[in-house]
Amino acid sequence: MSLEDKLRLFGLNKYEALAYVELVRRGVLTSKEISDFAGIPYPRVYDVLTSLERKGWIVREPGKPMRYRAVEPARVLKNVERETRKKLEVAKEEIINELKPLSEDSKKVGVWIIRGKEKILEKVMEMINSAEVSLSLLVPFIPADFFDELSSIGKIIESKAAHGVEVRVVAGEELGKVKIPGVKVRVCREKIGWVVIKDEEEVFYASPYAEEAKGVGMWSDEPELVKIASVMFKYLWEGSEEL
Repeated sequence: MSLEDKLRLFGLNKYEALAYVELVRRGVLTSKEISDFAGIPYPRVYDVLTSLERKGWIVREPGKPMRYRAVEPARVLKNVERETRKKLEVAKEEIINELKPLSEDSKKVGVWIIRGKEKILEKVMEMINSAEVSLSLLVPFIPADFFDELSSIGKIIESKAAHGVEVRVVAGEELGKVKIPGVKVRVCREKIGWVVIKDEEEVFYASPYAEEAKGVGMWSDEPELVKIASVMFKYLWEGSEEL
């Protein structure tokens, strides 16, 4: 990046940068000298120097003809940096205040369709990992290609339970035999889809064994859908066998 390009990052245009460099290099100059040394068309020099003076990069020396000198680089760059930071802070607050109501007013129901066994497993893992209060898992069936993941999933669930997350699992007969310390597990013999409810705020319905669709799932944070899932899970939990 050239010196000119670096100065442009601080708000100078091409001619302003050229004029400022020549003033730093040569000291006090007239507008005609600046035009000649910097290669700036003479009709443009006055506007360029007026802009630089207004921005605080140069000052005028008294006398005739009028002469100009550069403000010391370290000082002017520090001033620009300070002013830019102040403007950004003000703009940031204004942007947040103006956009926040728009975001709240236009919030849409979160419903997402997820396809593919790998994507389904990724979403399940994400919800398990991010649970902070409670985690309800209905996993009545495990596709054969998920078996390799069971050990790592079990360890994460065990860790969540150890850190105070309330974990309840309704599982198929084979999975129900797996012991996870600190986790309540009940057995369901129905081959139905998966349900994952996280913190009573998110729900994920999935059928990872649906071959025609290669697995399909639906995630939502819409309160009514989460409530329906929670009620359904409660009935399944109460109607399932304890291990």
